[in-house]
Amino acid sequence: MTFALLAAVVLALLRLPVTGLQLAPADEKLLVVARHQHAPAVPVGSRLQLDDAPLAAEDLLAHQHDSFADWRRADAARAALDRLHHSAAAGWPAQVDGLPSRLHTRARQLEELPVGLWLHLGVGAMFMLVPLTVLSLRPRDAVARHFALLGLGILVSITSDAVFRYRELAFPAAWLAWLGPLNHAGNLLAGAALLALMACYPTPLHRAPMLVRLSYTSAALLWLGLQVRVFDGPDRGVPMVLGYLLASIVPGVLQWRRTARRPVERAALRWFVLTFGLSLAMVALLLLVPVLLGLSAPPPLLVNLGLIALLVVPLGMALGITRYRLFELDRWWNSVWTWFFGGVAVMLLDAALIAVLGLSQWQAMPLALALLGWLYFPLRQWVWQRWFGGSTPSSEWPRALYAATDGATLTQQWIDALRDRFRPLDIALLPAPVPHARLGEHGVQLDLPGLEPDAPGLRLRHAHSGARLFSGADIQAATAMLSIARALHAALHERDRAVASERSRIRRDLHDDLGAKLLTLLYQVDAPQQSLVRSAIRDTQDILTTLDAHALPLTEAVALWRDEAGLRADTHGFMLHWQSDALDSTALLSARQHTDLARILREAITNAVRHAQARVIAVTLRTPGDGWLHLSVRDQAHQPSATQPSDGSGAGTRQIARRASDLGGRACWHTMPDGTQLDVCVPLTTPVQG
Repeated sequence: MTFALLAAVVLALLRLPVTGLQLAPADEKLLVVARHQHAPAVPVGSRLQLDDAPLAAEDLLAHQHDSFADWRRADAARAALDRLHHSAAAGWPAQVDGLPSRLHTRARQLEELPVGLWLHLGVGAMFMLVPLTVLSLRPRDAVARHFALLGLGILVSITSDAVFRYRELAFPAAWLAWLGPLNHAGNLLAGAALLALMACYPTPLHRAPMLVRLSYTSAALLWLGLQVRVFDGPDRGVPMVLGYLLASIVPGVLQWRRTARRPVERAALRWFVLTFGLSLAMVALLLLVPVLLGLSAPPPLLVNLGLIALLVVPLGMALGITRYRLFELDRWWNSVWTWFFGGVAVMLLDAALIAVLGLSQWQAMPLALALLGWLYFPLRQWVWQRWFGGSTPSSEWPRALYAATDGATLTQQWIDALRDRFRPLDIALLPAPVPHARLGEHGVQLDLPGLEPDAPGLRLRHAHSGARLFSGADIQAATAMLSIARALHAALHERDRAVASERSRIRRDLHDDLGAKLLTLLYQVDAPQQSLVRSAIRDTQDILTTLDAHALPLTEAVALWRDEAGLRADTHGFMLHWQSDALDSTALLSARQHTDLARILREAITNAVRHAQARVIAVTLRTPGDGWLHLSVRDQAHQPSATQPSDGSGAGTRQIARRASDLGGRACWHTMPDGTQLDVCVPLTTPVQG
């Protein structure tokens, strides 16, 4: 259908008679500005007056049939052009520079059709073929149907306008009788389809069906009003189309508010506004340039440039509807509009200088550029800094990564750095490794590899709290950040490996050398000194446990402490009451925590036995759910216990207080009627690393 319509336009123009003269209006007459080699012998620069068409030159050469302000002038022009068409065979009687003459006509050749016609037809074809392609991919999509109707309206408008625009002079009234209504129908259909499209794209508005019906119904009524001449003239069709363009701003604003937290839909809307709005604005500026230069009508070059600018609409809208790489738009959205409005400001200021100060065109343009260079661009920079300067990501993340002392801290700092840089609504751990950074769901999510090659990846969703999509620039930034984090992770891993190797060597030396010598000494000394040697052996075992640097379940550590305390009770002859039922079975102790707590308990029992001759020692351990371990050692003694540091001078009590403080906790003593109680509280949530 599209190509049949385009072929009909070409055949119609080939049937219209032509003289081969290129004409322009000049003081109510026709000025010959160029001539074909087979044209009548009329010199270039001659002024013509056609006897069969006694109308002003502007009416005879009107490029659009709906450019007449009233129906009377439109009917007069139609009648004059029809007379020329019917008298073409005998030649047109005319006055050439005041002398009677006759202009002979002939059939137009295909090679004589102007370039502008082919450009018109090409643009019309693109406006129809691109929406039809989208519709074939999404036949049930309402947005695709409205897009197709928009393309159909523009195709009908462009082709019907081309037949009248690219004639020479003559035109049959019968053709205009149906080309005019067809052109109005195309314009109004395009306007109504645009309004309906904005009601449904990128998301359906609350009352979208009602707005769609209203837009198409109003277009039908307006078209009917033009046909029965309810309005003053055929040119009233132009403000009707402009009215639809302005009306589409309202659903556009609603769409902008509706997509505030929908980054894919917001990106699609931005693409729509950029392609459609920027294209129409460029066309409007190209048509405004001749007015600023004092021309009566835009020259063919500007008309052709306007048509080329219109090609942005079908291609851009098709890419937007199919959501092609919309996440790349955020990088240059603000820049495009900033520079575009900068160009508009230059043109408007240039026109104002010409109108107000009476400057020439060549004087006004440099002055306009200078004023805008001093005012507009500094103002733009100030607005940019004020509106967007506070949203830049923090530069502290590399310092935080370098400050990490272990793998767990580095992982947390890495996640915090990603959260600070991209501000995602969600960061989740993936079940499998990710080979490289990649985008998903049209830029809604960004998948990143882990800090180790085989580690599970991370998935970031909804950048900038859902205000935008992830883009290729984000992939580059995240990859650079990942390379730094991985280098630090490898350095920490190498450090831990070296530390573990050194610990293993020290442990081996202590076990093989010092341990063996202590065991030999144990069997060589007298009984009173054996307790001191056994204490040295226990201290050596504690050091070896610390050097292992393995986390130990709290329940296992408590069982070891109970066995040691029970053995000491049997040796020293006191009664041990042990209570450790209320413990968190999932809690872990680091090697340092295990060793220091064992020494605290050992020192407390030693003080109770040595200084207070305790008969009964009660040990209670519990984890009440506040993230702390509570240890209590209470003795029933023959005399006041030295376990209470009245002046803080006891070496054992100072060691207990220091070890509790090193673990991030506290130790305190309480005097009881029959003895002393030591209470120690240490945190389990942030264990000290071994």
